[in-house]
Amino acid sequence: MKKKQSIFICVILMIIICSCSTEERLYRITLRHNKQCGFINSNGEMIIPADYSYVYDFTEGLACVTKDGQSFYIDKNNTVVLKPNFKNAMPFSDGYAVVSENLKYGFINKKGMVVIPLTYNDARSFNNEVAWVKENEKWLCINKNNKILFSGNYKDVNDFKNNYAVIISNKNEKKLIDKEGKEIDIPAGYEIYRDYVDNNEIIINKENNLFSFNIKTREIKSVLYKNQVFFDSTNQKYGLKKDDGTILIEAIYDYLSRPDEKGYVLCGIGEDWNGMKFGYLSETGDVLIPIIFYQLDFFDGDMAVFLSRSVDGGYVRRDGVVFYAKDYL
Repeated sequence: MKKKQSIFICVILMIIICSCSTEERLYRITLRHNKQCGFINSNGEMIIPADYSYVYDFTEGLACVTKDGQSFYIDKNNTVVLKPNFKNAMPFSDGYAVVSENLKYGFINKKGMVVIPLTYNDARSFNNEVAWVKENEKWLCINKNNKILFSGNYKDVNDFKNNYAVIISNKNEKKLIDKEGKEIDIPAGYEIYRDYVDNNEIIINKENNLFSFNIKTREIKSVLYKNQVFFDSTNQKYGLKKDDGTILIEAIYDYLSRPDEKGYVLCGIGEDWNGMKFGYLSETGDVLIPIIFYQLDFFDGDMAVFLSRSVDGGYVRRDGVVFYAKDYL
């Protein structure tokens, strides 16, 4: 009997886990005729009506939205979960959200309680249990108890990821620091290329070649992708080739990205960036998404944002189905 109960409990847990892992992704959309915002799913169905003047993406199960000049939080059922008494609010991260009033910034928790007073001139979201706040012209790094861990006269800052952050110095140079504010020396002759650290490694650049730098071991490795973009100086175009030199996509494009995790390659054709049209190719050069879009972003899940000179924009799905913002009235 106990064995049957254990099996039954395991089945229930598996169902719960599966239902959580397949939670529907929602995408922001702005209507053309009135500039109101809502959310659609990957089938183009309007899940949350466009009743808001602005919406952020869902984070930690909630979306920060604005209506009638007031910011508050909704869940995916469009139920108001939290309505803080502040005019401006940001999405939740690490359980805290930035709020502001009269150009002063602080933080609330998911109960709407002020956990860090609104005394700062600027603030960024918590990540890795720390956040950047600005006092006068100085950036401070604080923890969730509002304790100042260190400060610096930086021009700008990026969020911490995996215990490291890239900051912009007053000389407009990228620097890497840890959570104690200690600068991590980057090898001479190299520059920081990517603004975050992953598995103790950061991507650095030297003479337009990319390398992976391990912060712990200080080992430098050339970044070799399975398929790499190359530039043909003869016709000033981009193509894609394997690491053994085999051409996958001929160099006929004015812009070309590396393939994403599903093998989609963003491409562009046009003499200048403003007049360029974009689409997507496969890793072998087949057109997956027609090269017709005025602006086209990278895929986020199954959808990519596009802009069009004639219809404002919308989303294109990986299978080529297009959802125009103008069609949602």
